[in-house]
Amino acid sequence: MVSMLQVREIEQRLRSQQRSLPYLNIDGARRLLGLPVIHSDEVFSSWIVRIMLSRKINKRKLLEEINWKEAIHLADLKPASFNLKHLVLRFNLIQIELLERSFLQFEMPFVDSLCLTTDILNRKPIFRFCPYCIAEEPYIRKSWRYAFSYACPDHGCLLLEQCTQCGESIDFEKLNISKMDELSIHDLSSCLSCGTGLSSQQPHRISDRAMNIVLDRQASMFRELSSGVRINNYIAQIRYSENGLLNCLNVGVSGSLIFKEDADEVRTAFRKAGIFSTSYWQPSGCIPVTKGVGKVKRAKQWVIKHREQL
Repeated sequence: MVSMLQVREIEQRLRSQQRSLPYLNIDGARRLLGLPVIHSDEVFSSWIVRIMLSRKINKRKLLEEINWKEAIHLADLKPASFNLKHLVLRFNLIQIELLERSFLQFEMPFVDSLCLTTDILNRKPIFRFCPYCIAEEPYIRKSWRYAFSYACPDHGCLLLEQCTQCGESIDFEKLNISKMDELSIHDLSSCLSCGTGLSSQQPHRISDRAMNIVLDRQASMFRELSSGVRINNYIAQIRYSENGLLNCLNVGVSGSLIFKEDADEVRTAFRKAGIFSTSYWQPSGCIPVTKGVGKVKRAKQWVIKHREQL
C-alpha cells in the first residue's frame, strides 16, 4: 500500500519533470523547446504569461531569460527593453517580426500610455477580453490593451474586464503557479483567480445603435492613431490643488472626447451595464477634485514609480 507521503513525493517528482525544458542546439545556439508560440495579434505580456502557465520553465528563470525585473504588464510598453534577437535565438520557432508586432505601437508619452486599460486610481492594470475570441484561442489580443477598445469587432459584443463569476480582473502580477496547479489552470482560457472558464461568460448587452456607435468610433480611433494622431488628445486629466499649486494626473481616456456628439448615449449605455469605469465623461476631459485628494496623490506616486522603473 502506498502512503500519502509517497504519493506527494511522486507528484512533486512529476511536476519537476514537467517543468524541465528540453534544449536543441541549432547553429551553435542552445534553444528552448516546447514553449507556446506567439500569435500575430497577441500582446507581449500575454505570451510571457502563457509560457509560465505551460510549466515548461519556471517564472524566475523565464524572467531571467527575457531580462525583465518589473511588473509584467509594463513590458507591453517598452520593446526597446528587450533583446529580441536573443529571444529568437533562445526560444525555438519564434519569429522576430511577431515579437516586434506584439508591443503597443502608437506614439504616446509614458504617462498617457499608462492609461491603457489601467485603473490608475486603484493602481492596477486591466486586461479586457472577448469570451468568444478566448474560446477560439486563449490569449490576450493586443488591440484589447488600448483604453478606447470597448468591443470586439469580430463578434459584435462588448469586452469584459473582470470574471463574471468571482468579480476579479485578470491580473498577471498576482500569478501564482502553485495556485494555478490547485485550480488546474494551464492556459488563459480560465480566470486566474477562481478557475472559471472565460469563454463561457456572457458579455454585457447594450442597444444595437449604441454598439454600432462604439464599433465605428473605435475603428476610427485606431485609424487616427495609426496616422500619427496622439492619444493625449483624448486623455482625461484630474486636477487638484496642493499647497496653493495646481497638480495634474492623467487617469484614463475621456469618453466625451472620444464619442463627441454621441457621448451621452454611450455613457448612459455603459453606466447602465456597470462597465468601463475608467472612461471619464467630463465635457473637457478635465476633472476637478476637492475630495479624495489622498487617493489621487497615491495614484500619482504609483505612476511616478512605474515611470522610474522604465
